[in-house]
Amino acid sequence: MLFCPNGDFVKNNPGIISEIAAKGHEIESHGYSHKSLTGLSDSEVRNEIRLAKNALYSAIGKTSTLLRPPNGRYDERIQRLAAEEGMRYLILWSVDTSDWATTRYGVTITTQYVIDEAVTKATQSGIILMHMHSSKTMEGLPTILKRLKDAGYSFVRISDMVQ
Repeated sequence: MLFCPNGDFVKNNPGIISEIAAKGHEIESHGYSHKSLTGLSDSEVRNEIRLAKNALYSAIGKTSTLLRPPNGRYDERIQRLAAEEGMRYLILWSVDTSDWATTRYGVTITTQYVIDEAVTKATQSGIILMHMHSSKTMEGLPTILKRLKDAGYSFVRISDMVQ
Protein backbone atom coordinates (compact mmCIF):
# COMPACT_ATOMS: atom_id res chain seq x y z
CA MET A 1 0.00 0.00 0.00
CA LEU A 2 0.97 3.59 -0.51
CA PHE A 3 0.72 6.02 2.38
CA CYS A 4 0.91 9.75 1.72
CA PRO A 5 0.86 11.43 5.12
CA ASN A 6 1.20 15.15 5.64
CA GLY A 7 4.72 16.16 6.57
CA ASP A 8 3.59 17.61 9.89
CA PHE A 9 2.08 14.21 10.79
CA VAL A 10 5.36 12.54 9.84
CA LYS A 11 7.36 15.03 11.93
CA ASN A 12 5.14 14.44 14.96
CA ASN A 13 4.81 10.65 14.50
CA PRO A 14 8.08 9.33 13.09
CA GLY A 15 7.68 5.98 14.89
CA ILE A 16 4.36 5.25 13.19
CA ILE A 17 5.81 6.15 9.79
CA SER A 18 8.91 3.99 10.42
CA GLU A 19 6.68 1.07 11.39
CA ILE A 20 4.57 1.43 8.24
CA ALA A 21 7.71 1.57 6.08
CA ALA A 22 9.26 -1.41 7.92
CA LYS A 23 6.19 -3.47 6.98
CA GLY A 24 7.03 -2.88 3.31
CA HIS A 25 4.57 -0.11 2.50
CA GLU A 26 5.53 2.83 0.36
CA ILE A 27 5.58 6.26 1.98
CA GLU A 28 5.39 9.33 -0.23
CA SER A 29 4.54 12.99 0.15
CA HIS A 30 1.22 14.78 0.66
CA GLY A 31 2.82 18.16 1.23
CA TYR A 32 3.55 19.45 4.69
CA SER A 33 0.41 21.06 6.11
CA HIS A 34 -2.39 19.98 3.74
CA LYS A 35 -2.72 23.45 2.26
CA SER A 36 -4.09 23.57 -1.27
CA LEU A 37 -0.94 24.16 -3.32
CA THR A 38 -2.72 26.07 -6.08
CA GLY A 39 -3.51 28.88 -3.62
CA LEU A 40 0.10 29.33 -2.55
CA SER A 41 2.96 31.37 -3.97
CA ASP A 42 5.84 29.59 -5.71
CA SER A 43 8.04 29.89 -2.62
CA GLU A 44 5.25 28.58 -0.37
CA VAL A 45 4.70 25.58 -2.67
CA ARG A 46 8.42 24.83 -2.64
CA ASN A 47 8.45 25.13 1.15
CA GLU A 48 5.51 22.71 1.51
CA ILE A 49 7.31 20.17 -0.68
CA ARG A 50 10.72 20.61 0.96
CA LEU A 51 9.42 20.46 4.54
CA ALA A 52 7.49 17.27 3.76
CA LYS A 53 10.47 15.68 2.02
CA ASN A 54 12.73 16.56 4.95
CA ALA A 55 10.28 15.10 7.47
CA LEU A 56 10.05 11.84 5.49
CA TYR A 57 13.80 11.62 5.11
CA SER A 58 14.27 12.17 8.85
CA ALA A 59 11.70 9.49 9.68
CA ILE A 60 12.64 6.75 7.20
CA GLY A 61 15.82 7.81 5.41
CA LYS A 62 14.07 7.92 2.04
CA THR A 63 13.70 10.82 -0.34
CA SER A 64 10.16 11.19 -1.63
CA THR A 65 9.68 11.43 -5.41
CA LEU A 66 5.88 11.19 -5.58
CA LEU A 67 3.44 13.85 -4.45
CA ARG A 68 -0.26 13.46 -3.80
CA PRO A 69 -1.35 17.10 -3.88
CA PRO A 70 -3.80 18.01 -1.11
CA ASN A 71 -7.40 17.75 -2.31
CA GLY A 72 -6.08 16.58 -5.69
CA ARG A 73 -5.65 20.21 -6.73
CA TYR A 74 -2.81 21.03 -9.07
CA ASP A 75 -2.12 22.89 -12.28
CA GLU A 76 0.80 23.30 -14.69
CA ARG A 77 2.58 25.61 -12.25
CA ILE A 78 2.35 23.03 -9.45
CA GLN A 79 3.56 20.30 -11.82
CA ARG A 80 6.56 22.44 -12.79
CA LEU A 81 7.45 23.42 -9.23
CA ALA A 82 7.06 19.84 -7.98
CA ALA A 83 9.33 18.58 -10.76
CA GLU A 84 11.91 21.24 -9.93
CA GLU A 85 11.81 19.98 -6.33
CA GLY A 86 12.51 16.41 -7.44
CA MET A 87 8.98 15.06 -7.58
CA ARG A 88 8.78 12.69 -10.54
CA TYR A 89 5.00 12.21 -10.45
CA LEU A 90 1.86 13.69 -9.01
CA ILE A 91 -0.36 10.85 -7.80
CA LEU A 92 -4.14 11.06 -7.81
CA TRP A 93 -6.83 8.39 -7.52
CA SER A 94 -9.53 6.69 -9.55
CA VAL A 95 -11.89 5.97 -6.63
CA ASP A 96 -12.59 8.33 -3.74
CA THR A 97 -14.26 6.35 -0.95
CA SER A 98 -15.23 9.60 0.82
CA ASP A 99 -13.97 8.04 4.06
CA TRP A 100 -12.89 11.50 5.17
CA ALA A 101 -16.47 12.84 5.14
CA THR A 102 -19.48 12.52 7.41
CA THR A 103 -21.88 13.21 4.55
CA ARG A 104 -21.30 13.82 0.87
CA TYR A 105 -23.79 14.57 -1.89
CA GLY A 106 -26.57 14.14 0.67
CA VAL A 107 -25.43 10.63 1.64
CA THR A 108 -24.22 9.61 5.09
CA ILE A 109 -20.76 8.09 4.77
CA THR A 110 -20.59 4.85 6.73
CA THR A 111 -18.12 1.98 6.84
CA GLN A 112 -20.43 0.03 4.50
CA TYR A 113 -20.49 2.98 2.08
CA VAL A 114 -16.66 3.04 2.04
CA ILE A 115 -16.54 -0.72 1.42
CA ASP A 116 -19.11 -0.52 -1.39
CA GLU A 117 -17.37 2.42 -3.10
CA ALA A 118 -13.97 0.73 -2.99
CA VAL A 119 -15.20 -2.65 -4.21
CA THR A 120 -17.76 -1.63 -6.83
CA LYS A 121 -15.68 1.15 -8.38
CA ALA A 122 -12.31 -0.64 -8.41
CA THR A 123 -10.62 -1.04 -11.79
CA GLN A 124 -7.45 -2.66 -13.06
CA SER A 125 -4.58 -0.21 -12.49
CA GLY A 126 -6.87 1.91 -10.35
CA ILE A 127 -5.95 3.75 -7.18
CA ILE A 128 -8.39 3.79 -4.26
CA LEU A 129 -8.19 6.84 -2.00
CA MET A 130 -8.54 6.11 1.70
CA HIS A 131 -7.25 7.93 4.75
CA MET A 132 -5.29 6.38 7.60
CA HIS A 133 -7.10 8.54 10.16
CA SER A 134 -10.55 7.27 9.13
CA SER A 135 -12.22 4.78 11.46
CA LYS A 136 -14.46 3.79 8.55
CA THR A 137 -11.39 2.75 6.56
CA MET A 138 -9.81 0.98 9.52
CA GLU A 139 -13.02 -1.02 10.05
CA GLY A 140 -13.68 -1.68 6.38
CA LEU A 141 -10.20 -2.35 5.00
CA PRO A 142 -10.06 -6.10 5.78
CA THR A 143 -13.37 -6.59 3.96
CA ILE A 144 -12.27 -4.41 1.04
CA LEU A 145 -9.01 -6.32 0.61
CA LYS A 146 -10.73 -9.71 0.81
CA ARG A 147 -13.46 -8.79 -1.65
CA LEU A 148 -11.00 -7.32 -4.14
CA LYS A 149 -8.75 -10.40 -3.89
CA ASP A 150 -11.78 -12.67 -4.30
CA ALA A 151 -12.72 -10.67 -7.42
CA GLY A 152 -9.28 -11.38 -8.90
CA TYR A 153 -7.57 -8.09 -8.22
CA SER A 154 -3.91 -8.02 -7.26
CA PHE A 155 -2.12 -5.26 -5.42
CA VAL A 156 1.03 -3.61 -6.71
CA ARG A 157 3.25 -0.81 -5.53
CA ILE A 158 2.67 2.64 -6.99
CA SER A 159 6.36 2.83 -7.87
CA ASP A 160 5.86 -0.26 -10.06
CA MET A 161 2.83 1.33 -11.74
CA VAL A 162 4.64 4.52 -12.76
CA GLN A 163 7.78 2.93 -14.17
